[in-house]
Amino acid sequence: MGYTMLFRHVSSDDWRSSIHRSGRRTVMYAIMLTIVFICIEILSLAAINLINLPPGSAWGKPTGVFYDPSMVTQNYGEYLQKRDINLGWVPSLPPDGPINKPENTTADGARRDPIFPIGERPCVSLFGDSFTWSFGVADKDAWGSLLAVKLRCRVANFGVGGYGTDQAFLRFRLLPPKGRIVFLNHLSENILRNVNQFRNLLYPGHEFLFKPRFVYRNNGIALLSTPDIAASDIRTFLDNPARYLVDEYFLPGGPSGVQMIGFPYSLTLLKAALTNYRIHAKMTGVPPYADFYRAEHSSHSLDVTYGILRSFALEAATRDQMPIITFIPTRDDLTFFDTAGVFPYDRLVKMIAAKGIRYIDFGDQIANRIKGSKPEDLYDVRTGHFNEAGNRLLADIAFEELTRDPEAGRRLLAEH
Repeated sequence: MGYTMLFRHVSSDDWRSSIHRSGRRTVMYAIMLTIVFICIEILSLAAINLINLPPGSAWGKPTGVFYDPSMVTQNYGEYLQKRDINLGWVPSLPPDGPINKPENTTADGARRDPIFPIGERPCVSLFGDSFTWSFGVADKDAWGSLLAVKLRCRVANFGVGGYGTDQAFLRFRLLPPKGRIVFLNHLSENILRNVNQFRNLLYPGHEFLFKPRFVYRNNGIALLSTPDIAASDIRTFLDNPARYLVDEYFLPGGPSGVQMIGFPYSLTLLKAALTNYRIHAKMTGVPPYADFYRAEHSSHSLDVTYGILRSFALEAATRDQMPIITFIPTRDDLTFFDTAGVFPYDRLVKMIAAKGIRYIDFGDQIANRIKGSKPEDLYDVRTGHFNEAGNRLLADIAFEELTRDPEAGRRLLAEH
């Protein structure tokens, strides 16, 4: 019995010692896991901040992967005074800086042409975004001005920086007819803007940038006006845009994969990596807007954009203007074409062609003309816009297409 008591006494001490050692190990593991978790969170937040750098940073323009409401710092009252309720923003105050500078803009809102004064009636008018305006080159080197010299008549350039195809079409609709030939220029990336209402979700920036958009309904398109958020609700809106924007495709946590920045940052980063359209495009080596040209895309972006282009063609005809739709490629589009043999917007071109609508595919024309050359030679490496050589090529292509078309030739002849 004495041996049994001794055995029990020794076992009890061993048990207490074992529990003590186990407790210490648990505490050490917990501390180690906490340190690892903190390190992962710090690294995740650093990665998020690096991806979501503000406009004008040395690393390039911001991406639409994360939504950070604190980045929007503009006074909302100031925004309300400057906004254009019909178009989103006025031509003289586009996002990301004064692209359409007042000194470069005529009284009718077109880009100043050093050869043809505003008093001269235009033979052609251009509508589109900064690729239409020809951001980054002097007035005389914009492709609209170069085309005017070739045609020997004024070309009114109504491009506005940051516009989607929808806003360009609405500006065309709001202005009286100018020119017997009218271009609506669709930059391939515009398909993203055409399903967006709050630009800050697509391109993070400091300003409030709301815009109208069209939605696809009943096999057609319907216009939604620019969101009008009350000043008393603006802070709530920034924290939760989904409460106010029903038809915004890029809402945080929605199908686009845009994420609201929040703790735990590692989970935010993981969800972005798994679902965000830009990250997916980067990993697959395609432009971020390529997927939006699929007929079955959940945003209906192809249907919306097609509806805009077709509506433009129909309305221009009723104004006795000859409509021409153009497809403008980015540098990424030409790189994509080199490997895939088609442009991301090819399906849209075929839909327009099937309706017998006049169009110019600048991408196809450029690809045929620069065989053996690098597409980068036509673009500004900093902004992604066409440089002087690129603008000259656009003007050459547009001139050749116009002079080849008998109806365009008849209309141009009538202007001289």
